[in-house]
Amino acid sequence: MNKKMLLALALSILLTLGAWACAEDAALSVQGMGVVSLDPDTATIMLGVRESARDVSEAQAAVNEKLANVLEKLRSMGVKDEDIHTDSINIYEDYNYSDADPEDRGYAAENSVSVTVSDIANAGKYIDAVFEAGANTFSGITFSASDTESAKRRALELAVQNARDKGEVLAAANGMKITGVSAVTEQSSGMYGNYYDRNSFDGILEKAEAADAAGTPVFSEQIQVSATVTIEYTMAPVE
Repeated sequence: MNKKMLLALALSILLTLGAWACAEDAALSVQGMGVVSLDPDTATIMLGVRESARDVSEAQAAVNEKLANVLEKLRSMGVKDEDIHTDSINIYEDYNYSDADPEDRGYAAENSVSVTVSDIANAGKYIDAVFEAGANTFSGITFSASDTESAKRRALELAVQNARDKGEVLAAANGMKITGVSAVTEQSSGMYGNYYDRNSFDGILEKAEAADAAGTPVFSEQIQVSATVTIEYTMAPVE
């Protein structure tokens, strides 16, 4: 075998070894997602009182009186003071813009609060009660779960398993197999569920004032707890 043939053979071996070395160092990045559902056990109702008057102090006094009645009603239903929180207090000039020439109607005062209750099966009764007591604004209702730690952990586990399943499929499709993990990054986690806004309760005040009106229907969906991870895998050719 002459020198040229020996040189060609050596070069071929080096190229082959280089290719295998690259294959041994092959990497695969996969994103996995996990979702866990759980039942809510808490409802937060956002409501308030808005009143207008020619004099700013009159408007504020009217709001304070009605809100006091609302809070007293909530307390009589078992809601604790620590579960009632002020969201906003506003006083501003009140204009009627329905005509070309805006009409100055004096002042408007608003006081909005959030009320948290654990008796979510009767959330509609709380809503009806506060409107009967004088509330006349409604910003929405949200549902949550007081303990989500186990659900978060489970969602992460499912995200990792989802990434592994996808990684094995992708590796096999390329004639490779997963040999290890080089990096794991938690991309995101979160919770989401249903939300009822003020548009969902058109006519709620009229319903509450009607003596024979049925209670406000409120239906809570399950809360979704999600987690997303990115995992870097190392791969090697299937032998």
